[in-house]
Amino acid sequence: MSYEHITQYAGWFLASPSTWHHHFYGEHYVSDWRIGEDVPHYMMPGALAGFADQFLFDSLYYRARDYREVLDERGIEVPDDMEALGKLDVTFLDAECVLAIISKCVHEDLRCEGLLVKAAASSLLDRCLKKLADIDRMGHAYYDYYRSKRDSSSPSTEGSWYEYDEDHLPEWVWCLVGNVVDEHPRGESHEIAHGTKHFRPGTKVYCLPVQWGDGYEQIAVLGKHKGQRGLIAIVMNRHLIENFRCQKVYSPYVIRKMYRSRFRPWGNSEDEHEDVLRMAEWLNTTEEEAKKKAILWKSSKIALSSRIEGIDGGAAKLVIERRDRRDGCYGGAWYGSCKLGNEDLREIGQLDYYGYWPEEASYEECKGNYRDDRDLIGALSDAGIHRWEERYLAESSNGAPGFTWSLTISSEEGEILCGGSNAYPEALPFVYRGLEAWGFPSIWNEDYDAPDAFLDHMTKD
Repeated sequence: MSYEHITQYAGWFLASPSTWHHHFYGEHYVSDWRIGEDVPHYMMPGALAGFADQFLFDSLYYRARDYREVLDERGIEVPDDMEALGKLDVTFLDAECVLAIISKCVHEDLRCEGLLVKAAASSLLDRCLKKLADIDRMGHAYYDYYRSKRDSSSPSTEGSWYEYDEDHLPEWVWCLVGNVVDEHPRGESHEIAHGTKHFRPGTKVYCLPVQWGDGYEQIAVLGKHKGQRGLIAIVMNRHLIENFRCQKVYSPYVIRKMYRSRFRPWGNSEDEHEDVLRMAEWLNTTEEEAKKKAILWKSSKIALSSRIEGIDGGAAKLVIERRDRRDGCYGGAWYGSCKLGNEDLREIGQLDYYGYWPEEASYEECKGNYRDDRDLIGALSDAGIHRWEERYLAESSNGAPGFTWSLTISSEEGEILCGGSNAYPEALPFVYRGLEAWGFPSIWNEDYDAPDAFLDHMTKD
């Protein structure tokens, strides 16, 4: 199911006027003459009313359940409070939940004077719309793909699935594979079942690409049926599959079954390889890891500390803290501060993806470099700091003094703590280098593979 008409508004309500690209429909048209005024778009006359009208019109096609039923069933509260709406996390919700949240905001504020306004001002609307857009991208339909390939004059990526058909099969393909789970609850009584109706526990299944718009909740697979020979093609719930991984498939039989099924197959292009790797990482995310990721994305303070053993004042602390903006711009921002050795904690200013934003610089001077403050957290998330172990231990080596380090991520959802002594996760140096790009002092010592660069002259004496 496509959410294109609704999600075209994503990123619009809180965007700066210069980034506006769309008009609203019907009588609630917002024209270009207002571009240039420094006002959030949701405050423009008719903007929210236009969105509400379009949403009510489009929602007729979704055949959705009553939003109150969905929210009650999932235990989701959407209070009429700006601060609480700003903290509502939609990262891990499905399309039904997200649509229910938007429906509540629209239906309970048809005059656009209360809840809907607060949802826009708190960025909840944008976050919901962007989540729907992500789901839409994950679930884009690929009907009649062979004909669309033949009719297309645009160049394709070498080795992509649409370059092949039943009479011209690839020699090998990339494929997302997994194994059928063993024990899992089944039915209203939640009795424990082993395997599924069609597959034994542990059966290897070849998971085909996204086929429809459900966020990969239902997966088209090929697997060996427990009651017959050969592979069958079937659709099964992703929660019945575990241990997702990327594999090169050379079997002509498997490839032939894949291309003769009614589902979109895999190819052997590098793009598909990257898709499989990303999907495997996403699908293997545990509940604990998802919780930690939510803490990271909703964090209000991140502190990375280190200490060099046997050196007076051999400590460093880098702090990233979310506060209200001090430059007159809308919303919040990340601010950095650091403490090196025995000096007092000092601020380095506002942070963005390309470097720090000095306090003395004006908005006009810096707006060309401005990026959404979530980009900083996105980079830390890509480094996988929410997946780091609680403790890393090793003996000091390379003749360098021993060191310890610790990371603290704090949010209202909880706290993540990890650290180490003379050992660290592989991504720690990249995090330090990234922080340096955001305006923090250089900390990582390449010679000793340790966070002591600011004491380099002392360690080499």
